Amino acid sequence: MILHQLKISAFGPYMAEETINFDRFSNAGIFLITGATGSGKTTIFDAISFVLYGEVSGQRKETKTLKSDFAKTNSVCFVMLTFSVNGKCYKIIRWPEQLVLKANKTGLKKQKHKAELTLPDGSIKTNLKEIYDILVNDVLGVDRDNFNKMVMLPQGKFQKLLTEKGEEQVNTFRKLFGTGIFETVSTKLFEERQNIKKEYDNIINDNEKKVKNCLLNIKEINLEENLSFKAKVCLIKEQIEEDEKELKKIEEKTKEIDLKIKDVELALNLQQRFKEKEKHLIALKEKKTLLEQKKPDLEELKKKKNLLNNLKDLKFLYSIWQDYEKNLEEKSLQLEKLNRLLNEQKAKQQETFVEFKKLSFFEKQKEDILKQNSEILIFVKSFNMAQEVENNIKIVEKKIANLEEKIKEEETRLKLNRIYVEIKDKQKFHNNCDLLIKLNDKNDDLLQQLENLNKKYINSCKDFYEHQAAILAKNLKKGMPCPVCGSLNHPHPKNSKKTEKFITEAVLENLRKEIFKKKDDSNVLTIKIKALVQELEKEEIFLGDFFNLEMLRNFLKQDILELENLIKNFNLLKKEVKDISFLKDTIKYEEEIFKLNVEKEKWQINIKELEKQKNEFLKNIPKELQTKESLKQNKNMLDSKQKELEEKIALIKKNKELEEKKLNDLVLKEKSLTLTFEEIGIRKEKAKTNFYDRLTKINYEFEVFLKEVEEFYYLEKFVEEKENVLKELDSVNFKLKTIEKDLKDLEQKNSYDDLLKEQKEVNLLKNSLKEKEKFLLKRVVINKNCFKEIEINLKKTQELEEKFKTYNMLSEVAKGSRKRVSFEKYVLTSYLNEVLVFANNWLKKATSNRYIFYGLNFDDCLNFNIFDAYSGRVRHVSTLSGGETFAASLALCLGLCSRVSSISGAVELDIMLIDEGFGSLDSKYLDDVVSCLLMLNKEGRQIGLISHIYELKNKIKSQILVEKNAKGGSKIVVKS
Repeated sequence: MILHQLKISAFGPYMAEETINFDRFSNAGIFLITGATGSGKTTIFDAISFVLYGEVSGQRKETKTLKSDFAKTNSVCFVMLTFSVNGKCYKIIRWPEQLVLKANKTGLKKQKHKAELTLPDGSIKTNLKEIYDILVNDVLGVDRDNFNKMVMLPQGKFQKLLTEKGEEQVNTFRKLFGTGIFETVSTKLFEERQNIKKEYDNIINDNEKKVKNCLLNIKEINLEENLSFKAKVCLIKEQIEEDEKELKKIEEKTKEIDLKIKDVELALNLQQRFKEKEKHLIALKEKKTLLEQKKPDLEELKKKKNLLNNLKDLKFLYSIWQDYEKNLEEKSLQLEKLNRLLNEQKAKQQETFVEFKKLSFFEKQKEDILKQNSEILIFVKSFNMAQEVENNIKIVEKKIANLEEKIKEEETRLKLNRIYVEIKDKQKFHNNCDLLIKLNDKNDDLLQQLENLNKKYINSCKDFYEHQAAILAKNLKKGMPCPVCGSLNHPHPKNSKKTEKFITEAVLENLRKEIFKKKDDSNVLTIKIKALVQELEKEEIFLGDFFNLEMLRNFLKQDILELENLIKNFNLLKKEVKDISFLKDTIKYEEEIFKLNVEKEKWQINIKELEKQKNEFLKNIPKELQTKESLKQNKNMLDSKQKELEEKIALIKKNKELEEKKLNDLVLKEKSLTLTFEEIGIRKEKAKTNFYDRLTKINYEFEVFLKEVEEFYYLEKFVEEKENVLKELDSVNFKLKTIEKDLKDLEQKNSYDDLLKEQKEVNLLKNSLKEKEKFLLKRVVINKNCFKEIEINLKKTQELEEKFKTYNMLSEVAKGSRKRVSFEKYVLTSYLNEVLVFANNWLKKATSNRYIFYGLNFDDCLNFNIFDAYSGRVRHVSTLSGGETFAASLALCLGLCSRVSSISGAVELDIMLIDEGFGSLDSKYLDDVVSCLLMLNKEGRQIGLISHIYELKNKIKSQILVEKNAKGGSKIVVKS
């Protein structure tokens, strides 16, 4: 940590803002803070501690009292520090809890303790806890207490790091070296050891429960017998093997029974099938008898079939012939209808041609309308440009209106300003006059009090001297002359009126002081009165050397009425102005009004130019069309006419094309239909010839065919029925032969009832075996699972036993015992002995090779020992003198500065601030210590010392001088 700049405001004895630029000492490195006792040297270190940690380094713990008693009420107390760590720059500013002025400056309010930390990346933190954590954990690496032990060494506590005892000293070095992790490791090892033991005990208990549950399934075992865990496990294993053998026997028996059941079921099925086939045979015989009764004559059936086939062929040929006949008639009708439509379409086309001749007339009308439309568009464009100019004229007129309004407002503001200035002048005059009257009244009171005091002082002096004379006369004898005045007559003390209550010299002195004070107050008031009179006379109000206050009061009463009228006029005018938050000089208002009038004239000239442009655009447009509505109506009318003509032209063209298309379609249809009609006629004649050829071939007459065709359905049905009877009879005969053969094959020895009885007995035997198998299987599964879990747990217990031995040994070593040092203490001792090597380099130089640190004892607490080269003995640091303890403490701190950063990696101790402690050193020790500090400075350290010792002032050129002000408080003067 390197300090760059410290800024203090209204802090402690510093009433104003003071700044210390530590970069000025970068060449010298070491600097001295000096000054008179009580001037505020230590307050500089307090400010550094406060800005970093929110607490001061000394005894003054209450941060509410940090604000300077000498500062003004509106001053704000704060401390700002800029510093760098590891090359990164930080800035922190902190305000203590204090009373500050309210925003409206009407009183005081409490401001809470707050701070701002600016990080190297520019981000700002304002949360107090977050700032503390960042500084302690991430930036500085030490808390306030350790900062005061290593970096900032407060007055009277310089030796604390060396001489403090017990756990506090151990905790200090634990934080510095970061050895708390080793204590954490020790604790974790012990906790892990206890967890292993607990897990081991849980597994043992779990095994006992599992064994007990397994043994409950074995009825022959008595659980109350005192058997070992191993014997119980062996019993469970034997039981599992026996149950598995019994399950294999049951499985073999079950297979035999299943085969027997299948045989019985097969025999039963055969018996069932035999009965069913006997029933089926009887039914088939009955059906055969019925079918033989229905059996037809085969010769007659053959003739009927031949006749049916001939009729089918003739019927097919005749249907083709008749279909062509019907189609020919339909096409003939269609052709007649098409010829009629064709004639009608030719007539329509003639009418369309007449309409088409009108097309040229409509197109000419359309061209005329397009010309008119283009003229209208030119008019619209000119009118729009004229409208745009008209809009510009309106905008300019609006600007002129706004300017006139502004001019009016500015003129009102000018009036307001004049009234406002007059009101302020009158109010100032009234205030000064009121003050003059009050000061004069107060001065009159003072003069009256002064007169009364003078009278009282004269009377008191008379009483005092009389009493003194009485006291002097107390010891005089009658007739003896007074040693003061020589008179023979003396007042007797008993006759004096002031013997019991008399005026002392102190009372007279107090009266005299009070008179002088009143005179001073009266003189001050007189000066103020003269100053006010001069100020009023500067404003051309002559009051004279002696003015009449009553006349001035009367004058003010009359002037107040004028002031009220001015205020009333001001308020009335104020309503006419939108914003009166600012007031200008009268000349500025007049300049503003002049500028606005010039701008108004410029826009008026602009309006005339725009009017000329507008007339130029409108002169080519007919008067009846010089409105937006007339142009729009004319344009809409032309557009509608144009649209109507375009629709007519399009409709005529469309009708002509449509009628031509219809005519062409009808012509094509007529041609196609004519060809189809001729083709169907040819096919009809061919079908007729084929029919008659077939009649001739089978020697059939046409009339006979027509007659027999009517009976075709009945003949077809008769032949079909007779053929079905023959087919069914053949099927029944085949089935009878098959069933008779199957019945011979299905003859059985055992009866159906015997087979049912045997099936029932076998099923009962199988069920009993299943029940037994189910019970054994359940027991085997439960016992096997438990046995597996027991085996797994036994392996775990062996592993845990080995693990427990390891952790138990590590825990004992880490925690230590009466004979051994704990792990953390061992590491901490190692670090400190390494630090002492560096500390001895400085201690030798500081003590002229007399003292060195001699190892380190670490029993319940740290014990630093010193080897004295003069006596050749080792002794405890508590036996050293004040100066020697200072040197040893400084050497220890310097050793820490040289080594802690590299050990912990978190603390960078590039600075040391020492408050006093040098007074216990003689000149020789002082030279040695300063030379050590200068050597340390060459290593890049920043060293700051507080001392008022003369020798240090001569040795260190870079100085911060703290001086007391005459008005109270202190100020800082930097010398480099």
